[in-house]
Amino acid sequence: GFEPDCHGTLVADGGAVLGEFGEVAAALRENLGIPAPVFAAVLALDAVGAVAPAPTRYQALPRFPAVERDLAFVVGGGQAPTAAQIESALREEAGPLLRRLVLFDVFPFPDGRSSLAWRLLFQAEDRTLTDNEVNAIQERVVRRITETFHITLRSG
Repeated sequence: GFEPDCHGTLVADGGAVLGEFGEVAAALRENLGIPAPVFAAVLALDAVGAVAPAPTRYQALPRFPAVERDLAFVVGGGQAPTAAQIESALREEAGPLLRRLVLFDVFPFPDGRSSLAWRLLFQAEDRTLTDNEVNAIQERVVRRITETFHITLRSG
């Protein structure tokens, strides 16, 4: 036990009791032959584990450079695909070297069409990507998007 006037309870934000802390009761200290005041804590580890944040995951910095490419497609009309549909096809066709895909611009034209622009970041874990590799992926992606959705690649 603890001294009645020198202890507290550790409570989580949601009200769960995580443990108690304080000065060990004098009678208990004397029974154990401890002359000086002692402070202790008793924790309910299962309760602490339940409210603890998930551990942070760390990843090594890339050893090889990334390559960025921007692609903009002009969409519009009655059967225009959604940005989510295009993005899903972009991810699928780009393959495992695609590390990040961000829709960074939506530009509406006066005629009701829009330009949707994505930034694609490619990177390999085991080598520096060549222009030829990235160009081949880009050509494959553009062909898939333009043929699947009947939209055009914006130029200029």
